[in-house]
Amino acid sequence: MRFSLHEWRKQVTYFKRNNFKDLQKVRGIVNTIAFFIVWGYAGYFIANRADKSAKETGIPHSLQVAQIIGNKYITKWNLNTGETEQIGKKLNSFI
Repeated sequence: MRFSLHEWRKQVTYFKRNNFKDLQKVRGIVNTIAFFIVWGYAGYFIANRADKSAKETGIPHSLQVAQIIGNKYITKWNLNTGETEQIGKKLNSFI
């Protein structure tokens, strides 16, 4: 017995109506897995790029931070009190 396209569509529609709750559950599971795969890969890719850029420059992270925020000295931040402590020489002598 051959079905026409119209018959196939009707059968698919009946199936969707009869199994709506199950299809929603499966769809949710598939979307959750896809979410973690995509964002896991994106995070892995971003982390690798950050590692490569740090290796390529050869500059320690503390110096990079000091350059970005425009400090003349390398500073150590105390997150609890908000105080800073100078732990390095002038930045120009390093670079």
